[in-house]
Amino acid sequence: MRILIAWAVLASTFAPAICGAADSSGEAGNQQQAAVTNTFHGHGTVNSVDAAEAKVNLSHDAIKALKWPKMTMDFTVQDPALLSGIKPGMAVDFELTKTGGGYQITKITPAPK
Repeated sequence: MRILIAWAVLASTFAPAICGAADSSGEAGNQQQAAVTNTFHGHGTVNSVDAAEAKVNLSHDAIKALKWPKMTMDFTVQDPALLSGIKPGMAVDFELTKTGGGYQITKITPAPK
């Protein structure tokens, strides 16, 4: 009987986490995944690149997971090498990671045409 009760407690504890991990489709799944990983996806156009300062200025589309509207802003990049080949006027896809001082680009690639 004790084993059965222990199993029921464990199953009710872990079932929501397992089910949530299995259903990561759609906007709710993206928001749930972003909350767990602190990584967010965006799309925008490069306005300027400062590889020496590891910064890029982007006009990006709304980032729903962060509740950010479409806007233009400066971002630091995790590694200046990420900016290799990135030029003003280029459409890009990027990933942001939450850091202590805000958000930093951890991946940036030219967007498919």
